[in-house]
Amino acid sequence: MRPTSVAVGGVLMCLLLVAAVLVGSRGPGPRDQPDRANQRNGLLLSWPTVEPSLPGLTRGRGPTVLLFVRAAPEGDVLQDWRGTLPAAAHVVLVVQEPGATSSGPASAAAAAGVDLVVDEVGRLAHAVDLPEPVDGGPGIGYAVVDTEGVVRYSTLDPAWPDNAFEVDTIVGATS
Repeated sequence: MRPTSVAVGGVLMCLLLVAAVLVGSRGPGPRDQPDRANQRNGLLLSWPTVEPSLPGLTRGRGPTVLLFVRAAPEGDVLQDWRGTLPAAAHVVLVVQEPGATSSGPASAAAAAGVDLVVDEVGRLAHAVDLPEPVDGGPGIGYAVVDTEGVVRYSTLDPAWPDNAFEVDTIVGATS
């Protein structure tokens, strides 16, 4: 009789663990890629080459980090994020919100010492092949473009203020 109660206890324990995993797992959020396994896979790309005529891109100064946002972040959030990146990185805040030509994005960019590009039609996001999030809106994330104009990394990252160390790693790998 003892082996049966151990077996039943083991089965119950397995069922509890399965239930905990299912409850603790969540699907992609509205600003994530549909396939989260590809969202930030850490693979450096060697394509596409971005046209130098696009706003915000300068070749030869060092890698360019394009930070894609829907609306301008608070100046101190952007400033703290920028402070963790190498000084040689050219950082461009790409605001994709319609009507974003107000002083909000400009003051946030100026406070952080980054360039500003307002790109309501998504030309830069398309040029760097920024993935489309589940909600279908503009992607929130970043792309790293090397000095030759080659996109080395492009990803959605709705939690970008907390993940500056990732950008620092990618910039270091492309320098």
